[in-house]
Amino acid sequence: MSTEEIQAAAVSEVYEHGLHGRADSPPEWEAAMKGATAGDPILVKDPEDSRDDFFLVPLNPASKLSARGVWVMLDPETLKLREASLLNDWMVPAFPDGNDVQQVSQQSVTLPDGTVVQFSPDQLKANVKNLVWKASAATILPYWPVKEFTAAHPVTGVQTPIYVTQEGNIYTSLDADEPGDTPKESSPQPEARKEALQPKSKSSGGIFTKILAAATIPLAAAVTFLVLKSDPKPEVFDPTPLTEEIASLKDRVRDRETTIRNLDDQVRKISYERDDWKKRSEKIVRDNDGLKRLAEDLKKAQAEIKTLTDDRDTWRKKYTDIVKSGGDEAKQLKEIIKKKDIAYQTLEKDRGRWKKKYEDLLKKGNPKDEGPVNDDVPYLLKLQADLLAKIAKNPRDPKLVEWMAQLERARERLRNLQKPKR
Repeated sequence: MSTEEIQAAAVSEVYEHGLHGRADSPPEWEAAMKGATAGDPILVKDPEDSRDDFFLVPLNPASKLSARGVWVMLDPETLKLREASLLNDWMVPAFPDGNDVQQVSQQSVTLPDGTVVQFSPDQLKANVKNLVWKASAATILPYWPVKEFTAAHPVTGVQTPIYVTQEGNIYTSLDADEPGDTPKESSPQPEARKEALQPKSKSSGGIFTKILAAATIPLAAAVTFLVLKSDPKPEVFDPTPLTEEIASLKDRVRDRETTIRNLDDQVRKISYERDDWKKRSEKIVRDNDGLKRLAEDLKKAQAEIKTLTDDRDTWRKKYTDIVKSGGDEAKQLKEIIKKKDIAYQTLEKDRGRWKKKYEDLLKKGNPKDEGPVNDDVPYLLKLQADLLAKIAKNPRDPKLVEWMAQLERARERLRNLQKPKR
């Protein structure tokens, strides 16, 4: 993902969570976010658990004289908000440089296994891709991650990490109980921002200076209270309970993120199923429209058949009555029937000739009429019904052979459409 995408996500997530741009947004956040622009994102990694990695993005206030700024932590994969804080006089954490290399090479360090060694500048490799953070004696707040170097262990040859805080203190592990000097009492001094990157002794108390600078964070306020007690010999702050609580909260956040991802997957699955059923319903509607038209045509045909049947029954009754009564009217009716029989016999002969012509036409083909081109079943059924009606009503029409050819082709296509697919 690009730098611009990360910066845009930082601004949008602050808005999405109601910290800015809404009627109920906190006034101090509104003031800090008014005209603010996102700075360069910093990738921060946890040395033990990659699930705790995050992007640290400063949202710089519009006025350079403003002392308050918003700092945002984003999930490196989803760019969702992990945490956001409003901090006073907070500087952008720096990456390792040549001064850090010289400082580390001039001191002997004790590795986690007890080996004491002093590395040369050539042996130290600076990590310039990301900073490192884990709640520990070296750094408590995630907004103040440490720099990382690696060097080969003098005995085993395994690459060993060395951490340098933003104040210049050196640590060989990020544990809550790493041995070291007792931090001295300090007070918040905004002008100390100019000297924050200068090397200091391990007992300078730079960590607590930064904590005091972030007075708006409840965690920092709690640490400040512990450090600035009236006791002239303050006790060493033990971050172990705080570290455990932070770890528990992170587990809960990860569980919530997993739940959200599962719900997103379910929503996508339901959306796919909804689209599929929508397509199916549209097809059913189209098929139903065709069936409705076919049903209407069938209803009309049944009505015509009923009319013809009623007429036949009426004439049959008339004929029976006339035959019973006898007389000239019966003779006339018999004469009409005789003529009808003769016409029927003539029609039968003509039908034989037309049938032969039709069969010859089917064998040779008819280039002028290719028949129906629409393979829609309802259409073919309707066409078949129309052709049958034409043939029945116009048995002597010159186009009779042509209609019968169309009828046969329509039936053939209908049979092909209704064959089961293999």
